[in-house]
Amino acid sequence: MCQAVIRYFRDLNAYAGDIRAGHWTYYKPRQRSDFSVGVMGLGVLGARVAQALQQFEFPVSGWSRSPKALHGVRTFMGAAQLPDFLASSLSSAQKSTTVWWSRPSQAKSRRFA
Repeated sequence: MCQAVIRYFRDLNAYAGDIRAGHWTYYKPRQRSDFSVGVMGLGVLGARVAQALQQFEFPVSGWSRSPKALHGVRTFMGAAQLPDFLASSLSSAQKSTTVWWSRPSQAKSRRFA
């Protein structure tokens, strides 16, 4: 999961597209401090992902159904705090986000505008 976040953060898919198209485009580097990451589900796997991303100095928020406390991760719990969690996962410059479901039965993305 960390590799997927870093790939998205560094725009590696755009660079790969440039290589296939045979041209080069300059992409302005992003600042980690402006690239908020949200992890839905802070069980064993989600907590490890959130803490690993925090080690890369990304601002990380996590949501779970029950209370959790993770060093360096802003946590939210329950349905009442879900909107706050989603808002915390957006930077002020973002107009939309993509949410990736981590369960294999829900392996798809949805785009919210």
